[in-house]
Amino acid sequence: MVVSLRSWIDPLDSGIASQKLNTMDFVFGAQYNLLDYELYRKTSTLFIDETEALPATIFRIFTFASAAYWDSLANDSKAYDNLYASTVFQPGHEYQELSNLLFVPHAVVSFMNHITNKIHPFLYPVVAIHVMRGALRGLTRAGSFIDDQSASNAWWSGATTNAYINISACLQSQYETPETRQSSVSAMEDNFLDNAALYPLFRMYVTDLAKLNTSRKFITLGRQQIGVDKMFFYNFAAAHCESGGSDKLAKLKFFGETSPRFRVNVPLRNLKLFAKVFECRPNSYMNPAKKCAVWKRFKFKSEGR
Repeated sequence: MVVSLRSWIDPLDSGIASQKLNTMDFVFGAQYNLLDYELYRKTSTLFIDETEALPATIFRIFTFASAAYWDSLANDSKAYDNLYASTVFQPGHEYQELSNLLFVPHAVVSFMNHITNKIHPFLYPVVAIHVMRGALRGLTRAGSFIDDQSASNAWWSGATTNAYINISACLQSQYETPETRQSSVSAMEDNFLDNAALYPLFRMYVTDLAKLNTSRKFITLGRQQIGVDKMFFYNFAAAHCESGGSDKLAKLKFFGETSPRFRVNVPLRNLKLFAKVFECRPNSYMNPAKKCAVWKRFKFKSEGR
């Protein structure tokens, strides 16, 4: 999809784009070789004095953890404590441009603990969406200054740059409201990725469902039968549900980040497939006449079931 005429990547740049995707290192969760990790760490047991005051105990734990973190900088082996900046407690991803490495924390699948060890296609909108966003980040503006050899090289041609700018400007007009007017540069790139990741993820979802011979089935919720295409979008929206209320929204606005409502609604409004699946009226809120399409000229045979 990326190297075709259907994306923002011009054919002149498709070779580098394809190579970046093919050579991207993917790391999930913690170090898989726990023995290697323990040999590296050599962490002594922290002594806790039960008679000391609570603030002193907290300070002791903090000091112990800080020492383990910073000591790893001088370690000859891999600094496992310093490899990634993203938190392990929240779903997301981290793409490192210089090393072309994508890291996804265990928090992405932690809700599946004691339930299943397999990622069913129904879970793609919740789990695989983070991988899709991260993989595409290497092909956005942030990754346009590092080529497929991890060298500092602005590899985008004028055509790719113009296409990206035009799509981004169109998207920005959709996010430009009193709620999102203070969007940061990183948030604008995240908005682009939210729109870019949805369609290829749906294609993967439908393809893998077909391999399981379940692509024509319905899901029964109460008295309703929900088609699997609709389930994709329901799960995509559900993945953005967060607690916190007005306080959380105020923090997002303060830091220039996009609210969950916009992260769900804007990508869906731009996807013709969504309007077809849910039979949205033309020119309605979720099916506007003007759409900012990241992917063009696509027709997937199973769309609209």
